[in-house]
Amino acid sequence: MEQAINIFISKGRDNLSKSALNKQKLLEAILKGLISSSSCKHKDIGFHRSGMVQIESKIKQQQRFLSTDPVLFYKQHMMPLVSSILASLKSRNSRITIVIDSSTVGTGCIAVMLSICINKQAIPLVWDVFDGTKGHLKAAHNIALFDKALEFIGSNAFENVLLLGDGEYSSQEFMAHIISKNCDFVFRASQSDIIYHNDNRFTFKELPLNYQVENVKVNNNSTLLLNAFTLHENKHKKPIHLLSNSLDGFEMKTEYTKRFSIERLFKNIKSNGFIPI
Repeated sequence: MEQAINIFISKGRDNLSKSALNKQKLLEAILKGLISSSSCKHKDIGFHRSGMVQIESKIKQQQRFLSTDPVLFYKQHMMPLVSSILASLKSRNSRITIVIDSSTVGTGCIAVMLSICINKQAIPLVWDVFDGTKGHLKAAHNIALFDKALEFIGSNAFENVLLLGDGEYSSQEFMAHIISKNCDFVFRASQSDIIYHNDNRFTFKELPLNYQVENVKVNNNSTLLLNAFTLHENKHKKPIHLLSNSLDGFEMKTEYTKRFSIERLFKNIKSNGFIPI
């Protein structure tokens, strides 16, 4: 990620005005401070920034910079950064891991966000806000948002895209659409979901722990052949049941843990914020 930031910072610097150049350098410092400190608190970020400026001055500088109109800030500063991160991943033919999740915002509204997962951090890519409650969005909404993310990524990297999400996104319609785009997914499933394998019928709850079954259909009306895996380690209170169109059990276990990066992002946005303590 730091390599992508350096590419982003150095790209096109000669064409910037003095004011724009200063803002770009400040964004570089904030991002590197954010990564180094693993914190979204202004004091921690400022402490990890280089330079001889007093910490109080750094905090005020950061607050002024981040008080820019959110839409304008994202277009002017964050979108070019995300583009550079994607370009860096694509140049190395690396997997592009995207996490989808939702969070309640305002009154009676739900925000659905797709974020790129980098080093256990989630960086917002696309999002939308709908009327409704968590867990009750139509598949069409998820499909439209996913397609926006793919448009941003570019068709030459679809085969490297992996989408992670909870069970609320594991509808047959959405999973079939992801497969049609040449992308992969790992979604959580319910322990009561019925699995059909050859002539056998059973639920996830009946699967042995840390056990994989390939080429299964989930629920009676499914036409998709998927891999099912039941993950359970000492840190888990209950087994985690997973589905994927192509990943094996070990890969599902490794990749799905990255999903929690978006929980950290939502917490930072809604609870922690950028605060000077």
